[in-house]
Amino acid sequence: MRRPLPRAALATAAAALLLTGCGIRQTGTVDAGGPGTPRPAAGQWLLFFVAPDGRLTPVPRPAGTPSAPEKAVAALFSGPGEDDRAAGLATDLPPGVGLRFSASSAGETLEIRVTLPMEGLGETAVQQIVCTAAYATGDARTHVTLTGSDTSLPPAQCAPTEQH
Repeated sequence: MRRPLPRAALATAAAALLLTGCGIRQTGTVDAGGPGTPRPAAGQWLLFFVAPDGRLTPVPRPAGTPSAPEKAVAALFSGPGEDDRAAGLATDLPPGVGLRFSASSAGETLEIRVTLPMEGLGETAVQQIVCTAAYATGDARTHVTLTGSDTSLPPAQCAPTEQH
């Protein structure tokens, strides 16, 4: 003789069927672009180095006091640290030995002056400076004008997720 199933077992089986057959089809992976850029913690800069795939990668570093964009750019020119290089990060910037940096701002535009010719700097190197300087201001949307020993470049904004 068969014994009837307890009501709790029937309710559980019915709920399981309803939950697993809700009509939502499975999808594949959705490509939504690269990772977002983190915000630096208080007392940190983000220095932008070049990842093996050519994209800029922010690397947090302790900020000097007072935190100033030209000091962040000077730190950027010192290049990636040993751990960064081991992780495959590099720079498209020439060594910063003997370079001087200064900054001034007018409205939403920051000017970074470098004792280095701008001609010959590639787009990736320019973006390394622009992103590092913009993030050092606390507003990544800041327009940055680079002025070198030979010329000034038009104002640019940080575009770290674009491949350069």
